[in-house]
Amino acid sequence: MSRHYELLYNMGIQMLHCGKPVAAFDCLVEAVQVFRTNPRLWLRLAECCIMTNRENNDDDRKLEKRLEVIQGSDGSGIHRKLRLGPGLRTDRVSPGTPAIPASTYEFAALCLRNALMLLPEETQKSDVTNSDDQDTIKPNPESLLVPAPPGNPMKSIEVANLRCSVLAAAAYVGICLNDFTMALQHAENLLKQPRLSGAQRYLGHLYMAEALVALDKIADGIQHLNPELVTDINTLPPEPKSDQDKNEKNEKTEKDKGDKDQETEVKGSFYPWSPRDLTRAKAIMQYNLATAHAIRGEYDKAMANLVESSNYMGTPLPAQMYFLKLYLDLIEGRRKLAQIVIKDHFGHVTPNRENKMTYKSGTPRPDTSVP
Repeated sequence: MSRHYELLYNMGIQMLHCGKPVAAFDCLVEAVQVFRTNPRLWLRLAECCIMTNRENNDDDRKLEKRLEVIQGSDGSGIHRKLRLGPGLRTDRVSPGTPAIPASTYEFAALCLRNALMLLPEETQKSDVTNSDDQDTIKPNPESLLVPAPPGNPMKSIEVANLRCSVLAAAAYVGICLNDFTMALQHAENLLKQPRLSGAQRYLGHLYMAEALVALDKIADGIQHLNPELVTDINTLPPEPKSDQDKNEKNEKTEKDKGDKDQETEVKGSFYPWSPRDLTRAKAIMQYNLATAHAIRGEYDKAMANLVESSNYMGTPLPAQMYFLKLYLDLIEGRRKLAQIVIKDHFGHVTPNRENKMTYKSGTPRPDTSVP
């Protein structure tokens, strides 16, 4: 029997983990023609599409993204005007039907729908049951294994973990496609899952908040943007009770050594994931809270949250924080503060830069490496 498609499958998975989504997509799209009943394979195809369009969460910190805040200038002298950028998010136009395999969000949505269809609905209720003790998960021995060729069939706990990953990816893709109703549905379902990792719960609240704000339910969205809700960004799913008992002694010794450093560390991240610690995760949550308040017209609350989040966001700051700072300054008539930000950090469009710049208290400062 030919092992051609099995080799393509394995090569595609390796390419994806190596950060080469285009090559991985070419391998996996061939393998899925044979292994159509593998829900994990459909998820990997969707991940290839997502990584092709957005490599990681730190893309917005790159210099070329930050320079899009000020697109250029027109005129000269007292008639010189600056042109602010329209924002980083652009409407994506599909090159064709989603049924044609391509590294697009439309095809990713199709792959994720297939993955959810292949996962049994009764798994959440009958295959994985919670006992009286918290975090105790007992697989139902009568449940059937879910096929995942060319690998071994998936057990009930593996199916529950896979469902969380599929729902998180589906909520993100829905937001990217401006399908906020579907994104809200997937985010709600994600937060109901019993085997959520800390990172997935964090993303679930962010996706749900963004979908609610986009659907003009800002008050409901703000409830999901409380930074105090961020207590864990571990990428590993919760362990069964028996495994936790085995590792309890080792965890205690590690906690004695690490104090707070061990709390803010991202565990189990096979591929570099951002935010890397709890402090930055809370800052990102607080920035989104500032954005929601700004949309609602509560500019004082928006500025207060923006200032506080910028202190813990880390440098360089994402381009979105420049946009929001300039927007809040201009809409409230703080023209001088907006000019200070532009002159201090976008000197390529402001040749009449002052020698000394002073910031008022509470003004977010990006890193000095930005021109």
